[in-house]
Amino acid sequence: MRSTRLLPATLLVLIVCAAPAGAYGAGLKNIFRSHAKSTEVKDVRIPEVKDVRITVQLSNKSGLVQQVKVSDRRYTLMPNGALSITAPEGTDVFAIDNGFKHRAGDKLCSFTPNMNLKTVVIH
Repeated sequence: MRSTRLLPATLLVLIVCAAPAGAYGAGLKNIFRSHAKSTEVKDVRIPEVKDVRITVQLSNKSGLVQQVKVSDRRYTLMPNGALSITAPEGTDVFAIDNGFKHRAGDKLCSFTPNMNLKTVVIH
């Protein structure tokens, strides 16, 4: 008994829902679309920002442990050790402690495009 009433009620709901869509000529495929298609094309492209990353190998050729500062980060170079650092162009490398040829706070080098994949020796 219950299923005989369910079928007409379901059909009635479908007809009521489809009637407004048919009245506007939208058809059944766009029945759930709440807005009309926009013919205006918006240009939302984000301009490309070229981030030039440079990889430099810092090599400690002294017998002392050397500490360097690159972009507010501290790195320790062991005696006769090396460290590869990748950073944006224009990044400066500063000495944190004294060495044979530099003092604490001295600028050791600055990353430039021609330094990419090169070795900088620190004494």
